Amino acid sequence: MLIYTDFVIALIRDIASRVDGLAHIDVRRVAVAAAPRWAGRTWGNLATCIALRGGPTGGGSDESESERAPDGSEGLAGPEGRLSPTDSHEHAETPGAAEFSIWFRGRSKKVIEVSPWRRRVPVRIESDGEPCLYLILLRLPRLLEHNPLETIVHEMLHIGENFDGHLRPLRHGRQFDWLVHQYVRQWLAQADTQTAELAQMKLDELLARGDTIAARRLPARFRPVISIPAVAPYSYEEGVARHYPAYRLARTYRINKGAKASGFTPREVPRTIILDDCPLRLYDAKGSHAMPRAMERYFRQGARPAGLAAMAGAEPPEQLSLLSPDNV
Repeated sequence: MLIYTDFVIALIRDIASRVDGLAHIDVRRVAVAAAPRWAGRTWGNLATCIALRGGPTGGGSDESESERAPDGSEGLAGPEGRLSPTDSHEHAETPGAAEFSIWFRGRSKKVIEVSPWRRRVPVRIESDGEPCLYLILLRLPRLLEHNPLETIVHEMLHIGENFDGHLRPLRHGRQFDWLVHQYVRQWLAQADTQTAELAQMKLDELLARGDTIAARRLPARFRPVISIPAVAPYSYEEGVARHYPAYRLARTYRINKGAKASGFTPREVPRTIILDDCPLRLYDAKGSHAMPRAMERYFRQGARPAGLAAMAGAEPPEQLSLLSPDNV
């Protein structure tokens, strides 16, 4: 049994200890988990590094830059649009700041509706009782259709040099790819042979050597950033002037308190995630499968390889009996 998320944590620790350019990473504050939905296609995103302190380079947004006004806006003539505060660079620089969206008339840019005040905060993820500053989200089994080592180093490079919960302000491009290749080569030159081979194995190679692949998976309703109600720091008039300076608030504007318009995250979306409580799932070429209860109890009781060397070795014989139908 290879718990791949545990292996990636151990791999990050080893890489950070050997590669100077990534030595600022404290793996104790980095969470690694599989995405809620399995990724079976060979193309698409392989992994994502998410900063858990918010801000312009952290977290994420589920709103597009510009949307059409919602249907049912009776009596509003002419083209209309919607803007979220993420369009304002000044506002986006303040993590967790109070914000609101606006609906406006296209030509006059007159704001006719506003949403309630809200603020965006990153979800809290805890590992061994400590809040994590970063989350590396693995898209399994798609990640293992490619060289996983390059992807892991790629995501590590996104982690900010100050290790303060923000991402490194370095865009994808030639310089980024060059650094990834340099760091991969530096680590391979120092790593032991078995670990280096395992770190680069694809899914078919892992299965061929007899491994059962498992990973800790995040809850199905996971969102990296949640929106919660906020106390208004000032009036809507001042808010439009500050964050939407190209627009002006109509004298008779309306506060749209609809569930979709408010942008508040539904209550069923978790606010705090305890990584050790996340379920273990099995992965193969066909997708993700529930782990037999006896097997999961076994690994939750601490019967897991302690380090990279153990993970790179052969599967312990006593674990094979857990695959028996009698234990399911």
